[in-house]
Amino acid sequence: MKYKQIEFKSILNKLKYIDTWFWCRYTLNPYRGCEHRCVYCDARRSKYNIENFENIVGAKVDADQMLDKRILRARTLRPDIVSFGGVCDAYQPAEIKFQITRKILSTLKKHKWPCFLLTKSDLILRDIDLFREISRNSYICIAFTINTASDDSAKHFEPFSPPPGKRFKALEKLKSEGLYTGVCAMPILPYVWDSEEQLDELFRRSKQVEADFIIFSSLTLGESMKHDFYPFLDKYRTGLSNKYREIFIKGSYGPIKSYIRKLNKLILELSEKYQIPLRIQKHFIPKDYRKNNYKLAHFLADIAYYRQMKNKTFSSYQWAALNILNSNEDALNLLLQDKLKDIRNFENEEIHNTAKEFLLKIKDEKDE
Repeated sequence: MKYKQIEFKSILNKLKYIDTWFWCRYTLNPYRGCEHRCVYCDARRSKYNIENFENIVGAKVDADQMLDKRILRARTLRPDIVSFGGVCDAYQPAEIKFQITRKILSTLKKHKWPCFLLTKSDLILRDIDLFREISRNSYICIAFTINTASDDSAKHFEPFSPPPGKRFKALEKLKSEGLYTGVCAMPILPYVWDSEEQLDELFRRSKQVEADFIIFSSLTLGESMKHDFYPFLDKYRTGLSNKYREIFIKGSYGPIKSYIRKLNKLILELSEKYQIPLRIQKHFIPKDYRKNNYKLAHFLADIAYYRQMKNKTFSSYQWAALNILNSNEDALNLLLQDKLKDIRNFENEEIHNTAKEFLLKIKDEKDE
């Protein structure tokens, strides 16, 4: 693997809507490209324009300084969750040499900004000292990508990543330090890691190390990825790509609905069996006018998620959550002024009444 220092114009990306998987408002990538080279990685899609994905990792060596200046000079930038990665793993082996992730974490600690970290690497244990301070003064949530409990199976698809066994041990260590930590089973590969036996073992091991949550999703495949991914599947198991062609219709990004419904049902059953939430439940709550909005959004997004899991209509609840997160006014004040319905999707009577009941409960608790 070749490393090179790369130039970049910005380090902090503000999302149009908060991501309700990880609840991040901002994303950043300390590196461009990833040494883990997982064969299913979404960053391989052509839209990311990452050249020589397999052989070169670009290091943003001054990222922490740029971030510091960005926060100091911003007039309208509000503290909110920063998610690391997207097209890289912030704790890939390059981090041993460059320590960019650690420097960025130190900058976030300095400004008391919250963050979310997702990794496959036990190198993350190096920064426990920073995690303790960020957790004490702001908020941090850490997750390990663990799609299967089988080290042997994982090595075929994640050949340069630490095995799941090491990730479980690292998760257990972070939990012992009092840190909020869970599992991202993303993606679950169809016909590879989606059997009841495989998923039961994943939940069992997660419960064993006291994971706070398991977030999951099936595989998504852009058309540009199928050309390389399907031959690899057939090397793993003869004829496997034919089964994928049956559930990944040309032009579609995810599997067909019948497959998703079956997977969702199994995941819900295992979540109930092992009493592990399928959502992040400990949240960053701002201290300004956004406080009630974030609480309401978490509530509505959870409703949307479980409605979707049970094959019910959900998008109006999801959009209501996203839109209230982007509001510049306190949701409770809007309700008391009879203006909550002015926020898109809250004109829906069912959603408005659900939000009203939730917000009045918050008000009553505050008054007490």
